[in-house]
Amino acid sequence: MDIKVPLYKSVLLIMILILPYGNISNFVGIEDGLVYIFYPLCLALFLTANIQNSTFKVSTDSILLPIYITLAVSIFSYIAGNVETSHLINSCLKFLLFFLLFNLIQSHGHRSADFILHNYSRVFLSSIVLSLCVYTVFRKPEFIFYDGSAYRFGGFHFELFNFCFSSAIFCASLIYKGVNKLAVFCILCILMLVSKSNFSWVYVLVYLGVFWTNMLNTLFMRRVGTLVILVTPIIIGSMLNELGFLSVLSVRESTSFDHSGSSLYTRLYPYGLAYTQLIGDGFLSLLPRGFGYFESSELVVGDSMSYGGTGAPKEMVNLGIILFSTLVFFIIKKLPKLLIKDLRIFNFIWFSTICYISFGSGFFNLFAWVILASLFNWRKNYV
Repeated sequence: MDIKVPLYKSVLLIMILILPYGNISNFVGIEDGLVYIFYPLCLALFLTANIQNSTFKVSTDSILLPIYITLAVSIFSYIAGNVETSHLINSCLKFLLFFLLFNLIQSHGHRSADFILHNYSRVFLSSIVLSLCVYTVFRKPEFIFYDGSAYRFGGFHFELFNFCFSSAIFCASLIYKGVNKLAVFCILCILMLVSKSNFSWVYVLVYLGVFWTNMLNTLFMRRVGTLVILVTPIIIGSMLNELGFLSVLSVRESTSFDHSGSSLYTRLYPYGLAYTQLIGDGFLSLLPRGFGYFESSELVVGDSMSYGGTGAPKEMVNLGIILFSTLVFFIIKKLPKLLIKDLRIFNFIWFSTICYISFGSGFFNLFAWVILASLFNWRKNYV
């Protein structure tokens, strides 16, 4: 019997589940462990489908070229002892899946975005309801409710930073399906309030800027906005010690702008480390050093507060200034022209996702890049 694997919907559904249910593995003491099941499952599905169809192709899309080059450099950097084995293996497996996902999304065009936006609200809501039910019988520190008595809610999300982004995509899903925008804005504000994340206000500002102003209506302004978001964490890293005034944006108490007094500073601190590494590398910072180079550096390994680096600054170190700038150029260039009726919902999803990858711990977060790749193909091959 010839059994065909429904690759397109199966893989996208798995990607949709990764954030809302990412930390459900905490039941057995493994943090953010769902990816250890889902990523291999996705690879198995791709392998099975390719064997059945006797097809396999390597995408030469421009946006993948900086990644191909950096992966090659990663191998040489590993041989030179500058990248740890675990980082090399993780990068190779993750980007193999990323390339396969990119091919899949390209072949299905806008149907990818359509599938995600039609289904994300259901997945998100189910995870929230289930997590609250679990909390009544299973209470564990930093799981479902975070920070003890502060009761910052994040459901099964691994971090509240992830919860905020997931909430934004949930709200985009509601709007895509026709829910009133003012009602959705109220829902977004409630979700951001219960998370008490210092980054929550960013998604509120994105919503207001997109739906209640015309500032991002032109392709030029969308490109400028994208560039600003992608380079802002790097600018923050270059002047971290002068940014104490940012504490006024914190939704939680801050006594001083340092590790002991400000959770906002702790979140931004890895940006400063990455900038320090760029300066320390000198001329070599222009060139790719390999994925995992920064995370394996003495600067990071010897600093307990580094968390391995964060977002755009870390990837600028790994990719090098030239390839990072090239990648940013390709991202901006691939912004599609839009029909008026798609403009605002597209911008909300686009800028929410760009904020997440640029400021977050995972610049190459697969779910976020699945969304971006889907947006690159907005209205192309639409059925």
